[in-house]
Amino acid sequence: MHRQVPPEGERARVVVRRLRKHLAKVAMLYSLGRYREGIALAQQVQQEANELGWGPLQAAAALARSRLYDELGDYTSAQGASDEAFLAARTAGEEELAADAAGERAWVVGHRRAHFDEGVLWGKLEKVLLDRAGVPQNAVRRADQLKNLGTLYFDRRELGKAKEYYQKALDVRRQALGEEHPDVASALNNLGIVYAVEGRMMKPSTILYGRWRSSNARSGNTTQTQPNHSTI
Repeated sequence: MHRQVPPEGERARVVVRRLRKHLAKVAMLYSLGRYREGIALAQQVQQEANELGWGPLQAAAALARSRLYDELGDYTSAQGASDEAFLAARTAGEEELAADAAGERAWVVGHRRAHFDEGVLWGKLEKVLLDRAGVPQNAVRRADQLKNLGTLYFDRRELGKAKEYYQKALDVRRQALGEEHPDVASALNNLGIVYAVEGRMMKPSTILYGRWRSSNARSGNTTQTQPNHSTI
């Protein structure tokens, strides 16, 4: 599939730059927990992108809306927005962006709405699209896909599969980020939750998990009983 050609003309390029700045602000609003403001701005971006006919921006705005709706607990709207993002990205030939949308749909449908089989299918489609986009196997983006599949299998209490995918995600993050990175600690936490459900102790090689727990205890953040999800 060919990628959509960017809109021509100086006016169109100015609009694209402005809308990209708006999307950066949407991401900031997400990080600040101002989800409704983010949704309103993302809707504005998507409407202008629709008028411009620029698929990548349409998809990015819809994906942002899906993640914001997810944070508000509006999973029906989150699923609908992820569908919009996926279709826009595929139409525009943006395989990696389509993978992001597929991963979001896997999370919303599989984890949030408990349609586990459908979620796993979308999670596997995410991998196919990352392959087509040429994303390296050791890229951090791959760890996100592996971790989300691990969470879906954890939800189904297929703990062997959950451990398999969490371990792969951990290996990628260790290689890409280094042992002391917070995302490595987060990956260890996910794996540790599976071991805890099994009633087993983690191996000594995963001692960083304990250090992560200790540092969070000092900061007052001591409770996490579900594996985490990527943000916007």
